[in-house]
Amino acid sequence: MTLRLKAAAFTPIPTSSDDSHLSLQEQARALAGLMHQHHQQLTSEQSEGEPLTGARHFLCSTMLELPFTSGALSLTHFRHADDPLAPSSYINTYECASWGYTLRYYLSQLKQAGQSQGQLLFSILDANLMGLSFWRQNENWGHSGFGLTSVWLDVEDVDSALQHLATSCAQTWNATPEFATLIRRHTSQRDDITLGLPFFPDHIRQIFDKLLAEQTRLPDHHARWGHVFGSDPWLAIIEQQQTAPTEQRYLPASIALNGYYCWAEVSVGADSRCYLNDAFQWPQERVAC
Repeated sequence: MTLRLKAAAFTPIPTSSDDSHLSLQEQARALAGLMHQHHQQLTSEQSEGEPLTGARHFLCSTMLELPFTSGALSLTHFRHADDPLAPSSYINTYECASWGYTLRYYLSQLKQAGQSQGQLLFSILDANLMGLSFWRQNENWGHSGFGLTSVWLDVEDVDSALQHLATSCAQTWNATPEFATLIRRHTSQRDDITLGLPFFPDHIRQIFDKLLAEQTRLPDHHARWGHVFGSDPWLAIIEQQQTAPTEQRYLPASIALNGYYCWAEVSVGADSRCYLNDAFQWPQERVAC
C-alpha cells in the first residue's frame, strides 16, 4: 500500500443573502472555526500510535482566488488561534486539481529529506464569499456546490505513492475526454480499483460513460451536491464509506477548467473514519477579525 486514508470529513457551506452582514474577513474567520472543528473530528478517535500534530496542512481552493489576489484575505484569516493544525500553505493555481499538486510537493519533500513515510493533511475549501454569479452556475460544470473537505493521508511508501500519482495539464482543447482517456490507460487491466470522478451534469458525464464504461466508478452526486470542485472525488469516497465501509483501493481524480488534472491511488478500509456533516451555519453575530 502507498497512501492510506486515515480520516476525511465534508461539510456543505450554504451561500445566501443572509450572510451579507459578514465581511470577507469575518466569513474567513468563521470558516477557520469550521476547519478547526474538522481537525477535532478527524483526530477524535486516533490512537497514541497515530498522532496528527506533526502533519503538514495545506489549504486548497478554486474560488478563493479573487479574495486572495486582491489582498482582501490572506492565509492568516483562515488560521484559528486554538488550532495546532491550522494551514501553513495555500494553493490555488491548479484550481480543482490543487490537492494533487499539493500531494506531489509533499511527497517530493519527503523523498528529498530521505524519509519514506509521513502524514499529510489538506483541506479543500470552496465557498462563494463574494456572491459572484459565475460561481453559482456555469455551463462548464452546471450548478455549483460549496463546502469544506478535510483529508488526512498516511504515506506508507513515498516512492510507490509518487509512482501512482499523476499531475499534469491537458495537451488538447478537449481536456475532459483527454483526462478520461488517460485514466482509462492508467487503469486498464486493473479490476482492483474504483474511480472517484468529478461531479458533472449529464451532458459532460456522458464522456465518462463512454470512455470509462469498463471501469468501476463511484456514483456521480451532481444532482445532490452540484459540482463541488476539488472536493468531488473525496466526497464520493466519504459517501461510499458511510454506506459500505469496506477495504477498497480508490483513484480519486480531478480536472480543472484550465486543463490541470490529477489523480492518486488511495487505500481505504473499515478503519478509515469518514464524516458527512450537516450544513455549516453562518454566525448570526459579527466575528472578531
